[in-house]
Amino acid sequence: MSTARVIDAIPSMSDGERLQLRQNADRKRFEGTDEQQVSAADVIDALDRFEAESRRQMRERIQNMSETERLKEAFRVQPPSETDAKVIRALLNNPGSTSLELSEASGWRGNAWHLHFGTMCYNRELYLWPAEKSSTHDAKFYSGILATYDEGSSTFTMKPEIAKAFEDMGFRT
Repeated sequence: MSTARVIDAIPSMSDGERLQLRQNADRKRFEGTDEQQVSAADVIDALDRFEAESRRQMRERIQNMSETERLKEAFRVQPPSETDAKVIRALLNNPGSTSLELSEASGWRGNAWHLHFGTMCYNRELYLWPAEKSSTHDAKFYSGILATYDEGSSTFTMKPEIAKAFEDMGFRT
């Protein structure tokens, strides 16, 4: 297939197909013939433009949505994995618990719950709202997008409107 036809097909590809195309183009950009390297660079440029435009359109579409609508959209676009469902249910069922307690409720040890919950929030930040800066680390506090953290007791609680939205989405306590 010609480079132009591949580029024309980008909008109709799934996220997975575009990811595979990017990986193939990245490989050809360094390992291919001179012609393949030029084509690969063109495909990567087209993917970058498509993704930038998609993000712009998405931001425009969600800018006037409520937090609840944004949450539902984030989980519609990127459905929850089994791990996501586990960390959501752990917090819904155990408000006011520490990361260790939530990890145990999820069947894990240590601070695994916090890692997975934070990753889930990070992966959907674009659809939700920006994470605030951590008060204790030089980083963003992604878990704080959907939960409140009490520094005094080191406990997490799902924000009330978020808990209600998750329950509406079938995450029952």
